[in-house]
Amino acid sequence: MCVEKPITPNITGRSQHGYALLEAMLGLFVLGIGLLGMASLQNQAVRMNNTAHLYSQSTYLASSIIERARANRDELDGYAVGFTDTVTASTDCATTNCTEAQLAKWDLVAWLDDLAALLPQGDGEVTVNGSDITVIVRFDDDMGGQSSANSAASNVQDGLVELQVNSRI
Repeated sequence: MCVEKPITPNITGRSQHGYALLEAMLGLFVLGIGLLGMASLQNQAVRMNNTAHLYSQSTYLASSIIERARANRDELDGYAVGFTDTVTASTDCATTNCTEAQLAKWDLVAWLDDLAALLPQGDGEVTVNGSDITVIVRFDDDMGGQSSANSAASNVQDGLVELQVNSRI
């Protein structure tokens, strides 16, 4: 005769109900924190990439006006311009022959247009002292209200970053 044992509940198995769910929730929480960290890192990388692009553009534009002045060195004083100065050129030197003074004005107008087009709130100043030329390029690196890390080499005036390049012609 075969006697069947009564089925007794497994007490040890019953005490572990819910731990798998708790472990899964904890794993998802840790994964979520990691993903938020990666998203923040990606955001910071995009901001720094944009900052590097703006600094590169401003350095290129500062070198551009220095090279234009170097090519027209007989009219070096004609390249001096302040931040608030308005410069107009009556002659288009790309299509007609110009005097050295007209070329200097045309170069400044083209340079200031490039600053305004390529840099946010881009503006520039050129000072000439003998054969020394100093170019200051000013632009907004704020990225819509987000603060950015400005390098120690740059100055910040009224929320705008200034990059200064000195050269001897």
